[in-house]
Amino acid sequence: MEGLCTFLLVQNNNYQHASFMNSSSAMIGKFYKSYGDVKEYINLKDENKRLSDENARLRTMLGDTTMLLKAESLVKYDSVYHKQYKFISAKIINNSTNRRSNYITLDKGKLDGIRPDMGVVASNGVVGKVKYVSDHFSVAMSLLHKDMHTSAMIKKNKYFGSLVWEGGSATKATLNDLAVHVPIAIGDTVVTSFNQIFIPKEL
Repeated sequence: MEGLCTFLLVQNNNYQHASFMNSSSAMIGKFYKSYGDVKEYINLKDENKRLSDENARLRTMLGDTTMLLKAESLVKYDSVYHKQYKFISAKIINNSTNRRSNYITLDKGKLDGIRPDMGVVASNGVVGKVKYVSDHFSVAMSLLHKDMHTSAMIKKNKYFGSLVWEGGSATKATLNDLAVHVPIAIGDTVVTSFNQIFIPKEL
């Protein structure tokens, strides 16, 4: 019962959750990983479809070139800012979307090259920013967090503002500080911009 109470306290309070993950993430990380493995097995069909779709998209982008898909990481150079970005694969083993301050737990940590303030991206867009790191696990501040502010712009015309999540729906956010004359239409793509941790990436 004490263990259950401790878990509920950590799980439902953001400060305790972040502090506990930062100091004792090995134990709670293993719990989330085991839970995630069971959930992943149940959702294996959907996951395989997502991977197939992603592989198809990558092959379309690559054209006649080839790529080693088994690599654990890859390096990309930004020709505009001459900055090197290293991509490290990781799995989300815990995630919340129904709170005012949401966090994501990843199965990679300091020993895998993860550091605080690194950006977290998925196949369909930006996810968040790493906040806490232990040897084998890390906790990222989700885009669905009241303190997460991301510079973003309208892809077609390069006008930019600040993207924030104001609570409510996990599928909606607000792009502030755009000039009133900026033309915006349904279906426009929004990407990150002028950012130290993200290359231009869809949101």
